[in-house]
Order: sequence, then C-alpha cells, then structure tokens
Amino acid sequence: MNVTSITYPSDFTGAWSGAVAAGSSQNVTVVFSPTNAQFYTGTITVNSDATSGENTTGCSGMGVATSPPPDMVLIPAGTFAMGNATNVFPASEGNSDELPQHTVHLNSFYMDRCEVTKAQWDEVYQWATNNGYAFENAGSGKATNHPVYMVNWYDCLKWCNARSEKEGLTPCYTTNGVTYKRGNNSSVTCNWSATGYRLPTEAEWEKAARGGVADTRFPWTDYTNKISHAKANYRGASGTYSYDLSTGYHPAYT
Repeated sequence: MNVTSITYPSDFTGAWSGAVAAGSSQNVTVVFSPTNAQFYTGTITVNSDATSGENTTGCSGMGVATSPPPDMVLIPAGTFAMGNATNVFPASEGNSDELPQHTVHLNSFYMDRCEVTKAQWDEVYQWATNNGYAFENAGSGKATNHPVYMVNWYDCLKWCNARSEKEGLTPCYTTNGVTYKRGNNSSVTCNWSATGYRLPTEAEWEKAARGGVADTRFPWTDYTNKISHAKANYRGASGTYSYDLSTGYHPAYT
C-alpha cells in the first residue's frame, strides 16, 4: 500500500509521502510549516497495490518540524520514570507528591534551551503592553542575560500569549474563548493544539530536566548523584546534604 496524501485542519500546512507494505502498519511523520510542533487530526488516503480503489483511515498525533525553532530543542516522544527514585534513594529525600515513582508517556515537544532572560522578557513585554496586555509585574533581573524573576504565574501565561502573537502564532491561553491578556483570571484554560508558546507541564519539565537519565538525583553522569557549583548556579548546603559539595551562593553570580 502506498500512502499518497494526508489532510488536516485548514490552519495547518504540511506534507507526507512514503510507502507501507501490504498488510502492515507504519508510524506517519508529518512535516509542518511553519517549523514548530503541532497536534494534528485528519485522514490518510491509501492506494492499494493489489487492487484498485482507495481506502481512507483516520490519524492523529504530533507533527514535528524537521528543525527546531531558534534557541529551542526537541524533547522526543517516549516514556520516562517520573518522581523520586525510591528504588535508589530513600523516600525521605522526596516530598509526598513525588511518590510513588511512576512511568509517564509524553508526546514530543519543543522547549527553550535556557530560562527566559530579562532581555527576552522586556522585548515581548514592551510589545505586549502596546497591544492590549496588562501585567501585574514588570519583571526583574540581575542582568539582561540573566533569568527574569519577580513575575507571577498569570504574568507568565500572558507573556507566552504575547510572544505567540508577536511571532504570528496562535496563543494557547484563553478565558471564555478570548485570548488571555489582562487580570488574574482563575478560569484561564490552555488550548493544547494551539501553535503558540505555553508553560511546560510538570511532567514535561521533569523529563526535560532529567536529560534522558533515569534513577539519578541530577542529569549528569560524572560524580553521579552529587552536585556542586561546577555544575549549577544554586545555593549550596554541604553541611546539610551529604551529596552537596558546595556551600553558599555561586561565586560568579552573587
């Protein structure tokens, strides 16, 4: 059987071609333009090699671009062990909401390589406030290339929407079907099939942070299960945690 075409909602564009042996099945990869991961639903038209005529079958899933958007990385689809690794470490190391360790499957998604910097925040913030958005906090940062802070969850949702609109993408967050731009509205919802930016879910964040490594405290393999300022910018507490090799704030970022 030869798969000759795929159709999907009018707000998506893309193409797929390939061959599937008679009597077998195959995962379909849909390449979208513009280049970002998008959910799709639609139909595949199949021409039979053995008999005349066409058969149409439904499909759905995640279409993944051949190259990631700038400064983003593709987190591949698959399963990972989420939660505190109680098979390796004592349960006392984790909180109750990290237990029990369990297997989670995620579709592929894109994530920024680094946290949003103050410079990135300011660029979108300025555009947003000139286009109908209102924030609770303007955001702070030690330097323009440091992560933004002093913003709340609602600010971040609105910032994601503004970044989406600024780049011509469909915003993810709405209130009563309208793009979320103002106020602290507890009824805000996420359109998971939208093409724009959003915050990662807890599972997405954990999978990305683990870097494909399982049953370890940290996502590196040298001096496994220990941490120091050589590996991360954090406040060390070597006197409290046996696996912490540093004390106090990172000297390069104080």
